Amino acid sequence: MTSPKQIDISNSHGRNAAVVAVAAGCLAFSVCMIYVRPGAHGANSMLQGGFGEFSATFGVVFFSIYLVFFATKFSAFSSIVSIGRRGTFDRRLSTGWIPWNAVRSVNVVDRGWRPGLLVHLEPSRMADLPMRRHVRRLVTRNESAPNVLWIEAENLKGGFGTLRSAVRRFHKVVGSPRAE
Repeated sequence: MTSPKQIDISNSHGRNAAVVAVAAGCLAFSVCMIYVRPGAHGANSMLQGGFGEFSATFGVVFFSIYLVFFATKFSAFSSIVSIGRRGTFDRRLSTGWIPWNAVRSVNVVDRGWRPGLLVHLEPSRMADLPMRRHVRRLVTRNESAPNVLWIEAENLKGGFGTLRSAVRRFHKVVGSPRAE
């Protein structure tokens, strides 16, 4: 639901489909390696219980778990990030809205291939913010950048430009215009 009061940004379905396709291809290759057992009787044969068989079996287990994890993680929410007058709500990081009055500043970090926003939070408001447990631990224990949330746009529809323009509608953003 996108309105003048709130902008919702969902997953990038094309990127997610590409990741699923690559993982499914790797899973199929691993299953094929176990089934076909290349060079079964030659000098380059995959020995039963050898490293080749272990690698193929590990590939089946790893890519199966990854596909299940990926499917549940990225299909759980219709919108991942919501930006509005109430604040920011990144469902990956928080369980509710982080209000703008708890945000000191928003900065752009452009690492070339993975731009994102650093949201600097008021230390006095940290206990009241609805953050997920692992995020709260990371934010409070990070000595190099305490009380800072990283909102990445890699998997969001529209990418970083959409995220930055949504935040700009409701809060001042400091940073490089090159990152748009």
